[in-house]
Amino acid sequence: KKKATLFGLNFAIPAIRAAQLFIVTEGYLDVISSHQRDVGIVVGTMGTAITLAHARLLHNYAQNDLLLMDNDLAGIRAAKKGARTLFEAGCTPTIGIIPAGKDLDELVKTSPDPHAAVAQIERLSLAQFYLRSARNPTGADEKNRVLEEIIQSLEIEPDICRKILHMQEAAGELGVPMQAVEEKYLKELHRSRHDRGNNYSLEEIGTIFVANLLTFPHDYRRLFFDIDPDNPFFTPAIR
Repeated sequence: KKKATLFGLNFAIPAIRAAQLFIVTEGYLDVISSHQRDVGIVVGTMGTAITLAHARLLHNYAQNDLLLMDNDLAGIRAAKKGARTLFEAGCTPTIGIIPAGKDLDELVKTSPDPHAAVAQIERLSLAQFYLRSARNPTGADEKNRVLEEIIQSLEIEPDICRKILHMQEAAGELGVPMQAVEEKYLKELHRSRHDRGNNYSLEEIGTIFVANLLTFPHDYRRLFFDIDPDNPFFTPAIR
């Protein structure tokens, strides 16, 4: 089954475990050429978008990832979809940008030092990638659209601490206040919960509280002790 099979994984596992990094690409030739040049951490999705089964399988072997897709409109869409899938599996997606007109196959074949060439691939966080792919990243409307896309991805991030860090990074990359990111997150959370008919969990509410605590430590530390610390709101996860 293509949705659960990664081309080259059987050969790549030892190298992925050693490097604690895996590279996901779309093409068979990218994988074959990389392994022939001793870049053994590359696997392929066998022509399909990366699935949750793929991401969870890879997450068993390494925590760090690099998603390489074609540098065109279809590749950008695939990278965005793949990043959301990696988030859901507990990974922190990083998107690699290969110079226009090249792919990983050509990069490793033409480089005298394939490992150095792969190490020099430009790597973008999710927020950086969304900004790079935006039509007008300095415009207010486009920034708002980018922020909405980022928040939709973060909504499925299962770890609260990682979610807060990504929200802070998004605020910094977009040049917007953290409060704006929080408001977007709460709006998306409310919409998704309403669509599914679910209530908020204390941990989800706590995400915003902890984000504010990290952003405004003095004010929120005082607020914490003004509220009874024994209040059931402060579950062990939120503490």
